[in-house]
Amino acid sequence: MKIKVDVSGQDPDKSVAGEGEKPKPGVYHAILQSSDLGYKKGDDGKPLKSEPRLEPIVKINDKSAKSAEGKDANGWLLYDYIKTNDEAQTWKLDQFLMAMGKLTAKKRKAEIDTDTLKNIKCRIRVKGDTYNGEYSPK
Repeated sequence: MKIKVDVSGQDPDKSVAGEGEKPKPGVYHAILQSSDLGYKKGDDGKPLKSEPRLEPIVKINDKSAKSAEGKDANGWLLYDYIKTNDEAQTWKLDQFLMAMGKLTAKKRKAEIDTDTLKNIKCRIRVKGDTYNGEYSPK
């Protein structure tokens, strides 16, 4: 599926700024497994076609990845949502597409085929967060 993107209003310098145990915060080698086009769900559980988003799934592929307890975190899957039509998240879309080699500092517009957003080696930054009172890597 192809989607049109336009991040020409976003400064590229600002954008470049599973398995195992939950990884502790850090930067890791990873593989983008997929990034399908999806939609936010409304209160009725049905997709809101007016709110498209990329839904990347990234797998940590780094033998140095450890949990806070020092256990192996290699293979952990991380999920995210990146809105494609939300001005407040343009930076996130820009950062993601630049990291995947789909946009550059000079190439600011593109038509992205989501089928090409898979099996891409990358580096990711894992942040520490909490969900329902428990540590949750993001």
